[in-house]
Amino acid sequence: MKVRELEEFLRNVTDKNTEVFFYLHNDNPVEDSFAIENTFEISKDVKSTGNFEGVYLRGI
Repeated sequence: MKVRELEEFLRNVTDKNTEVFFYLHNDNPVEDSFAIENTFEISKDVKSTGNFEGVYLRGI
């Protein structure tokens, strides 16, 4: 998923005070989801982080 796709989805969420969760592809999203504790972004820089560039979500 690209950031612009996530932004478009989040724009349409009715209650902006709800929690955000994530789950793995084999999980049941209702029973096996994780809360998000932290987020950060790795962007292009002089050292060229390559495939690691993107937005990261840390679960708890």
